[in-house]
Amino acid sequence: MAQSTVEKTGAEDVRWDLSEMFSSPEDPEIERLLAEALTFATGFEERYKGRIAELSPAEFVKMMEELETHYASSSKPSLYAHLLHTQDTRNHAAGRLIARSREAGAERGRHMVFFGLEVARLTDEQCAALFADADAARYRHTVEQERLYRDHHLSEVEERLLTEISPTATGAWTRLYGELCSAITVETRRGQVPLPVALSMLREADREVREDASHGITAALEKDLRTRSYIFNVLLQDKAIADRLRKYPSWISSRNLANEISDEAVQALVKAVTGRYDIVARYYRVKRRLLGVDQLFEWDRYAPIEEVTRHIDWEEAREMVQTSYHRFSPRGGGIVEDFFRKPWIDAPIAEGKEGGAYCSFGTPDLHPFVMLNFTGRLNDALTLAHELGHGLHDVLSASRNHLFDQHPPLTLAETASVFGETL
Repeated sequence: MAQSTVEKTGAEDVRWDLSEMFSSPEDPEIERLLAEALTFATGFEERYKGRIAELSPAEFVKMMEELETHYASSSKPSLYAHLLHTQDTRNHAAGRLIARSREAGAERGRHMVFFGLEVARLTDEQCAALFADADAARYRHTVEQERLYRDHHLSEVEERLLTEISPTATGAWTRLYGELCSAITVETRRGQVPLPVALSMLREADREVREDASHGITAALEKDLRTRSYIFNVLLQDKAIADRLRKYPSWISSRNLANEISDEAVQALVKAVTGRYDIVARYYRVKRRLLGVDQLFEWDRYAPIEEVTRHIDWEEAREMVQTSYHRFSPRGGGIVEDFFRKPWIDAPIAEGKEGGAYCSFGTPDLHPFVMLNFTGRLNDALTLAHELGHGLHDVLSASRNHLFDQHPPLTLAETASVFGETL
């Protein structure tokens, strides 16, 4: 890929410094933590298996606090590997660490399977007695959420088996899919560009640029289409089998349960949206007239109505976002400013880098990490504000909640991030 085809945005040096976690994928501290985590898991099983329903409130709190400390420590190697892999999916050392972390997670996870099963089987009476204690009541939400899965759990033997084979299950296929997508480059009249750059060109005011990018993207996606389609179908079939074995009533029920929302509420939303497709049709009819074209094509979907496409550099985007958050809340603005002042954001387009954007939540003792592919479009500033909405939410949540309640379900998380965009 010719680097000269990627426009400079000022974000080229905005990278994470992950040395605060580990010095490298070969850092001996990683193996020490993984070994320590396995020792904890085996000891936890010996101490609590078959006893959770009999624990006093004080013993229950002690158990949960042990788990918090364990998860905060044991999650760091896998988080580090994930972040490294995001920066460059071609990084073989990061790939090896992802595999090692998953294997270690499965090894200790089989000792922890009993925990979720026993918590899910707690009766209403046992929970009432437990949560009469103020300290134990802090974990009410955690327990209540686990109990919602009791009708979908398999036997302990089956759950242990699924845990042991998890390193070669859906996560492995998802990783392969991500690596294939990260390697995609697109031929355009401007030269060969990474996929995120080509996608951003679909928002250009010049229709010829948009059409050229669209054709280039289509051609690029066709190259590994069979492989990616196969991966997608394998994941789809895996999901269908899991839903059947766990007796979920519909394909979306497990997702809704994780999002802490009912099937009925989601179906009502789907019905409301699909029942008003006429609004979308009217929108595109109006857009066609405003663009002054006879027919809309795929490359016109994101076309700006105004003739000029505004390009902004990283400093301008930073100023826009910081000012907006500060105007809303000086405290919130100060937290957002930390993300810019400290190496908590990874922003540039780079070869091998994962596409898209996300905010990776940390633990109560570790800040979040924001990733995006900044191309210098106004839309990238909105994406930055969106992901920092997640980051702000997570920092504030970590200051008030224990680890199990720190991370909100998707339904609430996206409310915070979209609110950040609207600022």
